[in-house]
Amino acid sequence: MRCPFFKKMTIKNDTDQVNQMKGGDRRMDYEEELETKGYIDCLLHELHEQPQLIRQTNIEEVVERTKEEIIRDGFHGYELRRHVFRMILRIDFILTTESVRLSQEGRDAIDELRRIANGQKKEDPRRFLRIRHFLAQRFQHHMQ
Repeated sequence: MRCPFFKKMTIKNDTDQVNQMKGGDRRMDYEEELETKGYIDCLLHELHEQPQLIRQTNIEEVVERTKEEIIRDGFHGYELRRHVFRMILRIDFILTTESVRLSQEGRDAIDELRRIANGQKKEDPRRFLRIRHFLAQRFQHHMQ
């Protein structure tokens, strides 16, 4: 018997779900795309920093695969949001079925990616100061 939380994802299902979400049809601007890619990098960084014994390989694999698809196929705007939405669905499934240890930055990155995938506006900017500091360092490194 299949797990009730897992269903086969199709493009039509994703499109319908994204359109039904609050603000799901809101377009992504360039800054939001950069922010999304930064949060994916931050989440990967946090997953790689974990000790080998508690490393979350399933989540790591999902995030790495999504990042590779985004880079390889050059997704922007709605397609990028749809891929992030699918990634968050997979991560949520893993979080509900497995015992997962994540740092606060990792949980914050997942929360921010969930917010972006749902098309919601930014929350209080003071809430995620540590993750924003990481993103600032990452972008500064790329600009040099």
